Amino acid sequence: MSTKQTPVCCVLAILLFMVLSCPATADVDEPVAQAGGVAVELPRESRFLATPNGETPTAWLRVRNPGAQVRKVRLELLLRSPDEHETPHDYEFEVSAGADERVFLPQDRLDLNGIYTVRFRLMVDEEVSGWKRDVMARYLRNQPAGKGDSHFPIGFASGAPRPTPWLFDIAASIGFEFHRFETRWPQVQPNKDTWNWPVIDETLELMEARGIRFLPLVHGSARWAADGYLDPPEPGAWRRWLAALADRYQGRAEFWEIWNEPDIGFFRGTVEEYVEMQRIAHEAIKSVAPDEIVASGGFTHLGHGQVKPGIYEATLAEYPTAFDVFAYHRHGPFGDFYRDQHILFADLRRRTGTQQMPIVFSETGMDTRYGQRHQAETLMKKISYASAIGAQTYTWYNLMDRAGGEQANRPGHTYGLLTNPTGTGNFAQIEDRIRPKESLVAAATAVRELRGRPHLETWVQDGRRFAFLFGRPDDHLLVNWREDPRTPEAIWVVAGPMERVSRLDLFGNASPVPLVQGRALVSLSEPKYYHFEGGTTAPRLLQPLVVMPDRVSPGSDRQVLLDLELHNPLDCEVRVAVEVNAAEFTILDDLATRTVAADGSARFPIRLAVGEGRFGEIKPFEIRFRFEDLPWAPVMRVPVSFNTIQAGQGHRLRLNDLGHVTNKHEHDPHTVHLLWSGVADLSAEVNVSTDIEDQALRLNVVVTDNQHHPAPSGASIPDGDALEVGWATADGATGRLEIAGDLGDSPRVAGFHTGIPDIRSAVRSIQISRDDSRTTYQLELNLDRMQLGPEDLQAGFRFNIAVHDNDGEGPKSWISPVPGLGGARHFDPTDFAILRIND
Repeated sequence: MSTKQTPVCCVLAILLFMVLSCPATADVDEPVAQAGGVAVELPRESRFLATPNGETPTAWLRVRNPGAQVRKVRLELLLRSPDEHETPHDYEFEVSAGADERVFLPQDRLDLNGIYTVRFRLMVDEEVSGWKRDVMARYLRNQPAGKGDSHFPIGFASGAPRPTPWLFDIAASIGFEFHRFETRWPQVQPNKDTWNWPVIDETLELMEARGIRFLPLVHGSARWAADGYLDPPEPGAWRRWLAALADRYQGRAEFWEIWNEPDIGFFRGTVEEYVEMQRIAHEAIKSVAPDEIVASGGFTHLGHGQVKPGIYEATLAEYPTAFDVFAYHRHGPFGDFYRDQHILFADLRRRTGTQQMPIVFSETGMDTRYGQRHQAETLMKKISYASAIGAQTYTWYNLMDRAGGEQANRPGHTYGLLTNPTGTGNFAQIEDRIRPKESLVAAATAVRELRGRPHLETWVQDGRRFAFLFGRPDDHLLVNWREDPRTPEAIWVVAGPMERVSRLDLFGNASPVPLVQGRALVSLSEPKYYHFEGGTTAPRLLQPLVVMPDRVSPGSDRQVLLDLELHNPLDCEVRVAVEVNAAEFTILDDLATRTVAADGSARFPIRLAVGEGRFGEIKPFEIRFRFEDLPWAPVMRVPVSFNTIQAGQGHRLRLNDLGHVTNKHEHDPHTVHLLWSGVADLSAEVNVSTDIEDQALRLNVVVTDNQHHPAPSGASIPDGDALEVGWATADGATGRLEIAGDLGDSPRVAGFHTGIPDIRSAVRSIQISRDDSRTTYQLELNLDRMQLGPEDLQAGFRFNIAVHDNDGEGPKSWISPVPGLGGARHFDPTDFAILRIND
């Protein structure tokens, strides 16, 4: 039965949902509703609904009456499904004295994979409990896979604390094939002649009983063999330790990872000492177990501010004599992960001649500082991309959060697929309080879809859009997404002999995709999977259905003009109607239905008045296409980016939120203090103006920064407090200017310009001053020396600015209005704003 809620209850329910809409963050207090001595809660068994083959799960609320009297109970329940549809359910019943009963949730409402929010309250006699909230995850249970069964094995790490048997059950249900954990030399061999193998064996017994293999991380020195845990051990003791490990566990290890992040502070020795340790480890393991795979230490990433100079080059020079595969980490957002691999690490491999060197990602993840959906999407993107570039395995870090419920999105501490309500490492104490995140469901889906399908083709990976085709005979999978929110969505035409096509969301919920003449339309928007079933050959990408620009921005008349070209991929003519849904804009032209010849094209001009927009704002509109008498009705979201700096009338930019910030470090617990921490740490107000008669571009940048620390002499200027300016002209000339935060009128200046030999000639004057926590940069540039042409002066040119921060402990972050700056390696003027000199 159901009960109509009072308006007050409705308002409270709506407010509570808005506050708690990030689904899997557990309340700090326990979500137990209590009234009249009766208690109701969602038990642990109902929070993790791993269903084999898509069967409908069973979930319930636990009702306990420890008293000596029968109690008449009314229970109100609000169940919100992953599609955000909420339904009320009311129950009235009696609870016997001393009873512990179940109230089952409606099974017909548990038909989607994802995170469900359950809100409930209890009424007993005249007493009413407060509303309580809990979450549960429904996901497809994956079966164990033996070593060699998967094309791309995916495992997990858990940090120093070991998982409990129940947590290993959760990991096995997700489908993780191996677990990376430290071998703990100081505990296993507390002195030279004592061996305590149960330290490892007990954990292996729990893992292997669930089909989870061992990824040994050999990290840290025994106290008797080195000065300290992170110091290099005595070579002979190190050799004997590795040989003993390999002899005991050969055939059971996924591979052997030799030290954790030796490129930074987790190893206190020199580069030469690490390389020698790696050689000894390889020799020792191979001497007793020649078929074992030995990886390098797990390196952080090339952009890490604490990397030991030369350690990457020295290590790669030892391949393949000192290691068989290179182990890499790289936490953080996917964009950083991609740029690191696609640009920085790829360049290093070319320089060192190690392009054919195998790679494993032995520890990489993302925390929830940007929310749970971002973490879940990042997981799917990283695993897909890692497989597509040929990595041999992937290890997600972490299974459990390291922060409590009061810090649910804390940077560097919330890498887990499961919440940690207290931040403790004693997981056995908190098992009943652990909650799932969206990333848990996304992980189960990614494992199911990707571990058994080899990569076949990369359709696109340009930094804005990504699409990878995986597959085996009769079964192909396309993984795609749009990475840049300023890039319009795309609709592609895919052809092939497939019999069925279905679209899967991040959590594995499937919906059919209509086929017409062996062709299907796929969209590049949020991350998703496409299944192509049947046929003897792989599907192929034909063309975009609609040709669109990479960016859509208003002109000086505050209008957007699009000349869409739609191509008909069929061998018959079609009639296509186009509709624009633009609630915030004014549609200036009527859109007619057009007949498009077979394999022909038609143009649909769209003109919108978009009005004023705040700089950096993105306002989307929708274009809907309807093919008459066909089951195709695709929708394309087009973001309008307001990215124009009106310098002729003076323009003020405020850089003060996380969207403007790029951190120079991973979201790692050991470098959290080097991440951006708010406006007092780094923010800026930028005033931009031009004077045509004087041919001057003037910048007044007031930076709020709690510590002022320019880079020392000889160091890279952006590694300290600094100002960076970049521009690009219509004819392709580019300039990038670095100005150190040296107080006075003669700071260090560096950079380049493709059209002038000395970038400093474009600078007329610089003045840098400091007052309390504010640093002011006054900069005047010569427009003529910037090599601007007539088109740049009339229509505008690409322009950007960045402020770099260092508080004395190393490079921290930079802040800029749009991407494309951040030192020479990140220079990409295609992402810059448009600076208009004239009004």
